[in-house]
Amino acid sequence: MLDLFRLHDEKEDNTVYKWLLVSGNSLDSTVEKILSKIYKKVKRRELDSLLTRKLKVSDITSQRLRRKGRIWYPLVFLDTIMKIYEELFKKDTTTLRNVILTKIEKMKSNNSNSKPIYAVKELSETLCKIIGAHIADGTLNSSFIRITDENQQAIYAFRSWMGEIFELDLPKVEAVKGSNEWSLTFRSKSVSRYFTKFFDIPSGMKTYTADEPRIIKNADLKFRKSFALGVLTFDGGLGSKPSVALCVSSR
Repeated sequence: MLDLFRLHDEKEDNTVYKWLLVSGNSLDSTVEKILSKIYKKVKRRELDSLLTRKLKVSDITSQRLRRKGRIWYPLVFLDTIMKIYEELFKKDTTTLRNVILTKIEKMKSNNSNSKPIYAVKELSETLCKIIGAHIADGTLNSSFIRITDENQQAIYAFRSWMGEIFELDLPKVEAVKGSNEWSLTFRSKSVSRYFTKFFDIPSGMKTYTADEPRIIKNADLKFRKSFALGVLTFDGGLGSKPSVALCVSSR
């Protein structure tokens, strides 16, 4: 299972408005059960003080975070109450963390314009194709994601893969002005975090540093094949002779 807690970046997500939020049909009841156990060790106001200090938020914000019936929970809040639970009960929280992860269904940034994505928790062949395609011809800069290619059908395939995995309503494929290329451009902080945190894709230039991500390299052969298919879809070609060519700048 992909550890979604890794998607929070302590340096970049340094204010409430930069946090990643998660949601799930039974996530609130699961969190409430955990909080109820914590309340047996510390009073609610003591917990607020702990949250205020650890998350660097106001007292009012800490009270709102533990409020019953929340639909969206900050990922860092869930991680923090796990750490507090561990400190109070002197117990490993791996199993409890996995329970929370299984309840998470959606994810988004903490702003009104953010579009929720499906919270992918397992490596899949389609996800590996997406990563291969992006490493071949994609651009990543913070939450900005773009992929271009001369083959319009390749861009449509990438768009379909993204919709299948992340359930994103993406913009139309567009022709690049002054070029014979096609592109798909969108913004998603959540998706970009998957790229950077799980697949080691750098933000910015990657022409000479791109490599097969470690998580895929160590996975079953079917995932490595899917990754290769994604790369070949965008950087591969058929020559005049019966051969297949792959042309990339990164050694």
